[in-house]
Amino acid sequence: MPAAGIAPDHAYIGASPGCWSIFTDLRGREAGDPRYLAHGRSITDAYMVQHPGVPGRQSSQSVWVHLVGLHAAIELGLAPPEAIDLMRRALAGRPSFSWLDPPASPGATTVVDAAAARDPDEYHAVVRRWALDAWRAWAPHHEAIRRLASTGLHEARRSGRH
Repeated sequence: MPAAGIAPDHAYIGASPGCWSIFTDLRGREAGDPRYLAHGRSITDAYMVQHPGVPGRQSSQSVWVHLVGLHAAIELGLAPPEAIDLMRRALAGRPSFSWLDPPASPGATTVVDAAAARDPDEYHAVVRRWALDAWRAWAPHHEAIRRLASTGLHEARRSGRH
């Protein structure tokens, strides 16, 4: 993406200013029109894993947490509040995360496709495809993500949350 004059708010996200601008505009669309709002968690998770940055503590943790979020939505069918709780529980108490080698391709569907959606129905279909493409791209790491998520599910069950 070309530069758009603004830099990402997060130094560890590997996004160009132009791409970041599209993402923040998309989040603004969701905030401004409730017909688009259903997928805020998925667009954030998909976007972040498609822009993993470079090896480092924050970028490594970001990829892990957002892959847990995609797993929660796609494979476990959790609603956003439950997915956020799982993400928090799965990551609690972990001081660091290993760097996961990013996929050669982040997936065919991107923030550009979601931004081009002409109406809420098309938007929802594109976001579902985007989240699935992003999740599938990280297939070599799925088992590690599932194991991490299972620790969060176990903790949630012990506390009576699931």
